[in-house]
Amino acid sequence: LAPAVAQATGQLAAAAQQVGAAASQAQALAVAGQPMVAEVRQAAQALGQAAATLHAAAADDSQLRLNAERALQDVASAARTLRALGELLERQPDALLRGRSAAP
Repeated sequence: LAPAVAQATGQLAAAAQQVGAAASQAQALAVAGQPMVAEVRQAAQALGQAAATLHAAAADDSQLRLNAERALQDVASAARTLRALGELLERQPDALLRGRSAAP
């Protein structure tokens, strides 16, 4: 489960780099004096903010990453519980009808 979180974090970091590169290109166009300079500057600022947000989400201590790890731990716990239930039902198929057997 941790590799999945690491992979998602890596993808977020790569996306942040791509957005940052796009912001840099947009800023270069704005500086070059191309038409619609104000709009390009606004777009560059928005891209820069998006890059910063993505970068923060990809950080090791980000809330997104911590919540994803917690959710994956909960899923793993539920899978273990279901596996234990399946094994119990294989050993005692009537357990659903009768409940737990008394401890010896």
